[in-house]
Parts: sequence; structure tokens; C-alpha cells
Amino acid sequence: MKTLLQFFTFCAFFLSCLTAISQSQASLDFDGVDDKVRVAGAVDLISGSQEVSMACWASLNNAAPGFPDFDGIMGFRNEFSADFYLLQLSATEIEARFRNSNSEEFTIVHNGDFQIGTWQHFALTYDGSYMRLFMNGAQVDSLPANGTLANAGTDLMVGFIDFQAFTFGMTGKIDEVGVWNRKISSEEINCMITSKISPASQGLQIYLDFNEGIVDGDNTTLTSITNLAGTTPASIADMALIGTTSNFGAGVNNYEPVNSTFCGTSFSFGSQIVEAPGFYYEAFPIEGGCDSLVALNVSDNSPDVSVVQNENFLIANATGASYQWINCLNNQVVAGAVNQSFIPSVNGQYAVIVTQNACSDTSDCFDFTTASINFNLISPANIFPNPANRDFQVSFPLWMESAELSLIDLTGKIVYSKIISGINASISRNEAISDGVYFLEIRSLGQIYIGKIAFN
Repeated sequence: MKTLLQFFTFCAFFLSCLTAISQSQASLDFDGVDDKVRVAGAVDLISGSQEVSMACWASLNNAAPGFPDFDGIMGFRNEFSADFYLLQLSATEIEARFRNSNSEEFTIVHNGDFQIGTWQHFALTYDGSYMRLFMNGAQVDSLPANGTLANAGTDLMVGFIDFQAFTFGMTGKIDEVGVWNRKISSEEINCMITSKISPASQGLQIYLDFNEGIVDGDNTTLTSITNLAGTTPASIADMALIGTTSNFGAGVNNYEPVNSTFCGTSFSFGSQIVEAPGFYYEAFPIEGGCDSLVALNVSDNSPDVSVVQNENFLIANATGASYQWINCLNNQVVAGAVNQSFIPSVNGQYAVIVTQNACSDTSDCFDFTTASINFNLISPANIFPNPANRDFQVSFPLWMESAELSLIDLTGKIVYSKIISGINASISRNEAISDGVYFLEIRSLGQIYIGKIAFN
């Protein structure tokens, strides 16, 4: 592809250089039966700290949980020295618990602020004096608390919470799981709602964004989830990892959608170079010190720049577009050469710039060495029927004493030729003419007519 006169339009604010976001925004979809994700011994990363926090996005789908079918969202639980978790108790209740190394229990049961089947953001913080529960960026409850978690080797559980002989498995999706060995602020929590957790966040010990998998695809070869904030990965257990449940699902839609087009040439999107259609995600700074996650949906508007070359002419395959033929030897446009077909008057190398659907692209260059023959386009002939099934007719505006008619396929090969005369000519399709689009070339007395006909 040539770069001559290629262009594209795009928003200027996307030119800043920022950290790229994965191009796959996924989550994990738990079946509520036996699906489990855990980070082994993860309490060791926060035990002894005077402060601790956790956060995640969750879409809870169990409309009627109750013992022993509570829905564990995430957290730590060993029932004697290290509890810090979030649990769905009922259709309207969330339980948040902190149990310190002295086995003192502090429990919040919050009622009424979440909806079944909807993405919502949850955060639980502890600062040495209070535990606080946040939903969708707002503090909804708090409770005095004290102490620290013990170093007991307890696992971080995601999508389930173990309790004695029971497993409280969650039915629904989880995304953007984070655990800190400090209290995160309400401002930070609100930033997570407009973007993703930053792997560079101070005190972040565990960060799972679940973007390894293909949404609703075959992920059966995956056995773990990368911890973007540390070296210990999360293991996956008892998940089907194929199909529309017990697998990777669509992630939380906490981003601003922007549409753009791909015009056959790359462009910058934040720190990324877009070289193909698809979805791209990037975080951009906004007022207040937060990032805003932008999802760029790039559709392919690249025009068809293929060209059929005949010894006497060049024809662009794109239809209904704007055309400008150029001289490749000096990168100059050929004055007046703005039709789909082009007959050079001088031997050389030529290409065409095709503009369609707000995109421009340039074809390869083609050598042309028969310009000494004086050819001109004559007035269009009438071709009917078009498309044709078998036979078709060509009607001319003037009497043709003798003319050579040729059908040329899209590779430039002549598949049919016939000498014709008069005002009307009937053409019968033969075995060499398969279904598809062909160019019709008529040459007579130094003039050429070029048209198109389709067979079906």
C-alpha cells in the first residue's frame, strides 16, 4: 500500500502517551456450584497490617440466597484469626466481616442498596479503627473495629467463601479484584469506577483483571489467573472454561465507548498503535486525578484498492467511490484522471487513490507500456439484462462497422471475445464464464468502451 495522499481523521486528545490496557475486557462467570478461584496463602501479604482493603466489580445473579446457599463474593475466612470478606446473604443483604488475630468479630450487614443481575462496585476498608463498606463509590455502612489479621496461611477466595463443611459459591460475574495492605480512600474507590485498578497503586498486593481468556470461548488450557500486582497467581478450579457459563464472560462496562474507522493506515490511540479493526482500551487522565477508561471500536472502512490491468487500460475494482489516478514516478496526480477506468497517454507507472466511506487508500503501482496506441472512451453502451443469467445484449448509440468485444475477469484474463457489428449484439454465455463480475471491453476504430456485467 502506498502512503501518498492517505489520511484519516481522529480525536486529537488520543495522542497522549499512556499505559495501554489489555484489548480483551473479560470477567469470570461463576456457576454457583463448584467454581473456585483462589490465591494460596494470600493473607500473608496483608497480615499484621494495621490497615487492609479489598475491592471488586460483581454482578450477583442469585435472587434468593440463604443458608447453605449464600453467595461468597471474595475474601479471607478461617473462622478464628483472619476473616475479611464480602458475602451476599439475601436478595437485599450484603455481609462484610473482619475478624482479628484475637478472634474478635466485627460484622456489617447492609440491606437494600444493590440490584440482582447488574454490575456493581464493592469495596471494604479497614483503617485500624473502623471498617467501612462502599457500594458504587458511596460509603453505605461502617463499624468500629480493631486489631490485625494473623499470619495463618489463609487463601484469598474469589467467587466463593468456605465455611466449615460448606462452600458458599457465587452465581454471577466478578471483575477487577484488588487487595491492599492499606486503607484505600473514597477518592481512589471512585476512580476505580471510571477506570481500572492501577497495578502501580500503593500497597496493592493482589490484582486480578481476568483478561486472559476469550469471552464465551474455549479457555480449557488456562489453569491460572495472573496476579498483576505480585508473583503468586490465582488458581482456577472446577470451572468448565468453555461455553457461556463457568467461563470467561463479558467484563464490566465502566468505559466510555468511542467509534472510529480504520482506513488502511495505522494511527495512535494513547500509547497504542492501531493497525487493524477491533476493540482497543486505554486509560486517560480526567479531572480529579482519576483515569477514565475509553473503549475504541474500530471498524474497517478501508476501500478496495485492487486494480485490473489490461494491455490497454487500468480499472479500479471499487464501485461507487471517488478516484484519482496518479503517476508513481513523480507522485503527481494525472489531471482529469478521475474515472474508475484509466487509459494512460504516456508509458509509465500508475496507481489510483480510492476514496470511499470517509477513507482513502492507494493501490499498488502498475507498469503501463502501450500508451502509444491512441485509445479513448466512447459513449456508454447499454447492457441488458445486467445481472445476466445466460445471454445478454449490448446496444450501441451509433452503428458499429466492426468491433471487438471481450469479457475480462477480475484478474485481467480474457474469457470471451467476439467480433460484432451493427447497433445491437447478442452474446451467449459459454462454459468459461462462471458466476461473478466481469469487465466488458469493446474496441473499435481506436476507441474503447469499458463497462461491467455480472452473471448469476
